[in-house]
Amino acid sequence: MSALPQQQYSGLKATCQIAFSPPASTPPYLFHYQSLTEYPKIGAANANLEQDLHRVASWCCENLLLINPGKTKYMIIGTKQMMSKLPTDTSVSFLGKSLKPVDSAKDLGATLDRHLNYDKHVSLLVSSCMNKLCQINRAKNSFDTKTLSKVTSSLVISKMVYCSSVWSNTSASKGKKVQSIQNFACKIVTKSKKYDHVTPLLRELNWLPVDKLLYFRDASLTYKCVNNLAPDYLCNKLI
Repeated sequence: MSALPQQQYSGLKATCQIAFSPPASTPPYLFHYQSLTEYPKIGAANANLEQDLHRVASWCCENLLLINPGKTKYMIIGTKQMMSKLPTDTSVSFLGKSLKPVDSAKDLGATLDRHLNYDKHVSLLVSSCMNKLCQINRAKNSFDTKTLSKVTSSLVISKMVYCSSVWSNTSASKGKKVQSIQNFACKIVTKSKKYDHVTPLLRELNWLPVDKLLYFRDASLTYKCVNNLAPDYLCNKLI
């Protein structure tokens, strides 16, 4: 659920992902997943969710914040088998507005879908990065290799790996799609031809392929956590 302004809301999350909400007796900032077996009737889950939304709106008023029900969205997350058991006319009432569930929502730069397979996120990522690379490609002859490498890394590669820890382990096909971004970027930086083999070019630039780059990122973070070089909230996750 995304509806709150992004200033002055300490203690209350601006985004909550809810499948079936618990009773409204919990604090307004605590939202949990509940299995379908615990709430066999979607009506009970909707009623609990509406109560919690009312408490969120009250919290905003008490803290001089404005919440816009017209921009409020909610998403039911589950497997395709679970989703098929739900009624198609599900809606939630919030401050006089009837909210319909959405298939996807963007949160902190990552596009979440109702099955959490991140297909839409990767598709949007590839499209955005390729558009930027096409623009860089038009002007590549005006820059040297070093400048092209810096521009490509700052505008494209950084975007490519952003939030990769969320979607990188979902399927190998997504990694291949993202690898196409790096391949195109590599050929632009080295000013190579369309059908040149990309592996020697990656070695020339000292770039790791996407799968190895993500593995190196995870290994580096794990090393920092083990040796207490990372923030405490990460180090405490490891025993």
